[in-house]
Amino acid sequence: MSLIVKKHLFNLLPTLDDKYEIKPVDLSQMKNDDEVLGVFSSIQSDYSFLLDEFRPEVFSLLLQMKEADKKKFYKQLDDRFGLSLGNILEKENIKDSFALATEQNLDLIKSLSEKQLNRVKNVVLSDLRAGSFDAHAIREMLIHEFGVTKRHAEFIARDQSHKMTSTLDALRVQNLGCTKYIWRTAKDRRVRGDPTGKYPNARPSHYAREGKTFSYAKPPKGGNPGEDYNCRCYAESILPDEIAKLIPK
Repeated sequence: MSLIVKKHLFNLLPTLDDKYEIKPVDLSQMKNDDEVLGVFSSIQSDYSFLLDEFRPEVFSLLLQMKEADKKKFYKQLDDRFGLSLGNILEKENIKDSFALATEQNLDLIKSLSEKQLNRVKNVVLSDLRAGSFDAHAIREMLIHEFGVTKRHAEFIARDQSHKMTSTLDALRVQNLGCTKYIWRTAKDRRVRGDPTGKYPNARPSHYAREGKTFSYAKPPKGGNPGEDYNCRCYAESILPDEIAKLIPK
């Protein structure tokens, strides 16, 4: 997205510098400038093309993540209980949830591109509100905005990866017959509600949930572990009796 903005807008900025060298600049004039509107329209068009172009790649990446997580999921159960459960659950009933996760991620990409385009517009027009136009200053502000957007995108990627993993793992254990779990936190200073941590006043407190038992069907406020915004907690599933009795003593 940043490359698209640079391609369309950075070459235009110097020409606008000359066009609007007379001060004070008329804000309404630039807002209706065909050249400026054309550039914004081209950026938006390329953003839409990006979404269509990356749709199969997003699906492929999420599919790879799902398969890798599946292997990790069964290995963790094997390591924890000393029992291979892959043969107990031959087919995963998670198709609809995976499709939903894919569409949610695509919607986030679309939302991110719309927010960035609005930021670009605000930056370009910001100097005009003060009655001036400085192409170099605007270019620097745009570069800064790209950095902010990139960090925001990375944050979304981490959050959504953990959220999808948590959701699919919850479905897997429920397919095994698990109905309850023990809430586990990351046990560091970033855990929400930790009185000695970075977010002591966060609510609901995930720190207070550590070690407590909850139901997948009736999760506490904010959802099951990993479902809340940027939650790093996880569920330690409680196996049903018919599977628990198979575990080697």
